[in-house]
Amino acid sequence: MVKNFIKRELSSDTFKYVLLLALVVALVNYNFLSQFKQLPSPLYGGDYYNHLGSIYHIYYGGSIFENGQMLGEIQWAPWLYHSYVVILSKITGVDPLFGIIYSSLPLIFVSAIIVYLTITRFTENRLLILSVILIFLSAYPIYKYTLFAFFVTSPLMILAWFLFLEKQTQNRFIFLAIAIALAHLSSTQLFFASIILFGVIMLDLTYKNYKKSKSFAFIRSSDFIKEIIPFVKVFALGFLLSLVYWYAPLFVYKGATPNDLQIYGWPDYTKFDLQIKSITDELRGTFFAINFDKLENVVSSMISILELIGAIAIVLNRNINLFYRFVFLVLVAALIGLSHHLILFNLLHTHLAPGHLFQMMQFPLEPIEILFALIFIKERIKLDNLIKIGSSEKGIAITELLLVLLAIAFFYNHFADLEKNKGGANGPGNWVSAGRSDLSSMHKEIKSWILSDTSLSDVFLTTNEGGFMLNALSGRKVVTYRRTHAPVYSDMNQRALDAAVMLYGKNDAVRKELLRKYNVKYLLWTNDWFGHEFIVQNNQIARFFDPLMVKDKPDYRSYLDKNGVRYVEMHTSLDPYTLDVYPKYDMLVTGAITVEGSNILYPWDVGLNKYLKPVKFIGIQQQGEQIACLGECAIIYEVNVN
Repeated sequence: MVKNFIKRELSSDTFKYVLLLALVVALVNYNFLSQFKQLPSPLYGGDYYNHLGSIYHIYYGGSIFENGQMLGEIQWAPWLYHSYVVILSKITGVDPLFGIIYSSLPLIFVSAIIVYLTITRFTENRLLILSVILIFLSAYPIYKYTLFAFFVTSPLMILAWFLFLEKQTQNRFIFLAIAIALAHLSSTQLFFASIILFGVIMLDLTYKNYKKSKSFAFIRSSDFIKEIIPFVKVFALGFLLSLVYWYAPLFVYKGATPNDLQIYGWPDYTKFDLQIKSITDELRGTFFAINFDKLENVVSSMISILELIGAIAIVLNRNINLFYRFVFLVLVAALIGLSHHLILFNLLHTHLAPGHLFQMMQFPLEPIEILFALIFIKERIKLDNLIKIGSSEKGIAITELLLVLLAIAFFYNHFADLEKNKGGANGPGNWVSAGRSDLSSMHKEIKSWILSDTSLSDVFLTTNEGGFMLNALSGRKVVTYRRTHAPVYSDMNQRALDAAVMLYGKNDAVRKELLRKYNVKYLLWTNDWFGHEFIVQNNQIARFFDPLMVKDKPDYRSYLDKNGVRYVEMHTSLDPYTLDVYPKYDMLVTGAITVEGSNILYPWDVGLNKYLKPVKFIGIQQQGEQIACLGECAIIYEVNVN
């Protein structure tokens, strides 16, 4: 039974050391995290702040089934991590912003326990166990649902599969079904990676029976059907449980993705060389990230080498027993996920994020790969006379000592990188230092007023970037915002078109109709409205940033023309933080610069003014009818179309 297994494992002396290790890691993390006054992420367009908007939505009473940014849409990603942060914030009494910051602390213990229960399938050596766990925990802190899937729900699902394969009891059946459901509710990519893993397991069962019978006649045999039924049932139950989120994407939207982020927000896979490059880059970054030019790179290079050796050991030892076989199948699933776009994109012109699918399976494998590498090295260099796995009487073996030192160095190096603003596992940039500074006075006042004077479902009209910011600070809704953080199931093109008509169009009847359709209650203006739409260099518009724009299609062009919205034609990408490898399109770009007579205070068409009443001035100095902006400033208007 699962209960007896866990009780036995958690009562061991080694487990006490695991908890102590997790406590030390948590304390080091707390010392680092307690310096933050905001999220270490861009307030405009940063992933962590995007999730914060969804978390505020739930925190202030919004449904987990509704989108946290826009009315009438579904959540853009599975909501398990968001719900966890909300519960943590409610229990501790902290603002959800700090709920995200400190969310890592309980998860460190959860990850440590999961990894401990997993690798004890292969060794009882205390030093190996503790060192491998320390290396795994070195990726903390985390602030995002994707990393939550990497380090919690994906490893949990792998552990549950181990237990089920070991013994198919009712308790283990239920545990695996729940683990699969939690995995599916934590990440879109883990949902698909889990399906791939299940498919690989079923194919392996089929192959095993084919080898026995030497023909496909076994498919009709009762023994084969009896063997696969428990696997089908447990996965089906996990899938059914996960429909609390996945029902709408699969059966309401039927997989349609009008906001095809997986296309425009990724390398241009119409170029076959980029399809191959995405595979080689991921493999190089995982197994061949070897750079001994600087001392600080030596430690991470050693870890990469161990992962490579471990992956080779997994392949070589795949037939030792069912545990080794399953680890091999997980690696196969990871590689299928990494390369699936070679078929899916070329057939259907879509993909499921190859790198993420790979890492959803590779991250849980990392501690096993490192462990296998050390066992593999031990066996190859014949250190049996020095090493006895599980024995504390023979002293510290050479490989164990090296691993302990490597684990400590890796942990230290990770936090040294964070202090240097390298970002560690959470990405490069100077956002660690930004997180140590407070929100600006303008942003704090915007947040304070919105939370005290508006309701959760009130809708704001503003720029894409302004909408992103105000939603991140309050969970209030917007007409449109940065499309790369919107649900793939939402028609962001129509929202961009409608927002352009409301702000920049000449057709007042349609403007009024749209303001009612979207239930717009407020308009937010900030002094960087123009800066949200384009970038100026040497007093010239160098390029567009995140304006309201759509692909150049006849029906889109006609809609803008009929409603008096001016636009310019550009060949550019849809993602503001574009890379050279991203696809580019012929675009219709609207914005304040296309509006005749617009200025910094009133960047919209004058026909909108009659519906606006200023209700909050921030950073504004008024002298009669004249107003002046003092540094950062904002005006919140109430919108009334009646």
